[in-house]
Amino acid sequence: MGRFAFKIDKLMQALEQQGIVYLLDRRQQWSDKLNKKVQAITLSESVPTDEYNKDNPKPKNTDKSRVKVAVFTTFSEVEVIKFLAAKYRQVTRNGRKIRNTC
Repeated sequence: MGRFAFKIDKLMQALEQQGIVYLLDRRQQWSDKLNKKVQAITLSESVPTDEYNKDNPKPKNTDKSRVKVAVFTTFSEVEVIKFLAAKYRQVTRNGRKIRNTC
């Protein structure tokens, strides 16, 4: 866990309160460019299976109610914070949830 893990967790909790569930995976990979181990961070969205099967040409046959879909992969925690903050700004206005008027 890096020094930005607390901020990432808080942004994920705030988005979860708005109804958007994200999952964070950290994996070590070997980098030939840097010649050392690096940590890859993958941000995945938890989507209802019905919604996933409706939107994608390759439906998943599973008995689970939700499916994990990879959204964003990076090596930087700062990039994860920027992505989550931008998503939070999309679903809220000044900290309040935007109502659907349609």
